This record gives sequence, structure tokens and C-alpha cells, in this order.
Amino acid sequence: MKLHEFFDKHQWTQGTCARNASGQAVMTKDESACKFCALGALYVIYGDPIPEDVLNSVAEVFEPGFTGDNMTVITTYNDRHTQDEVLSLLRKANV
Repeated sequence: MKLHEFFDKHQWTQGTCARNASGQAVMTKDESACKFCALGALYVIYGDPIPEDVLNSVAEVFEPGFTGDNMTVITTYNDRHTQDEVLSLLRKANV
């Protein structure tokens, strides 16, 4: 499953990797988790650890030429942009 396809079946969120239906932050592996940020979705799809090439691909579309920590780039972009902006770039990452 591609990352952008994950969001066809799950809701998107900001501020934490995963939330339950009540909006409470939960772990990505929690069976009540139904809303995910970009990084949380990567954990669900790829497991822990997320492959470095996947993280770099997503970080690169969020911040071309990024330097530093790829996970920080992903969470920061997710939390500072709209759902449409995030999902549009996830389609470009094609992971």
C-alpha cells in the first residue's frame, strides 16, 4: 500500500502520530487508532524502524534539499500545512 492510499481509508491528523475516534493521542499500534499524521502512517505501513530511503523520499518532497533529521522535516511539514497540501505531496513521494 502506498502512503497516499493509506489516507483513502484512514483519517489524517496533526500534533501526534495517531489519535482514536475521540481525538485522544494513542500509539500507532493501538487498535483504536484511526487518525494518523504522515509519520504515523509510515509506522503503520512500514513498521519500526521505517526504512531510511522511505523517510528520505518523503522528507525530500516536503522540503527539497533538506538537511538534518528526516523525521523532523516530516512532522513539521505535516503539522504546519493543510491536509490537502500534505496529501498532495505524499502522492509525489510515491512511497
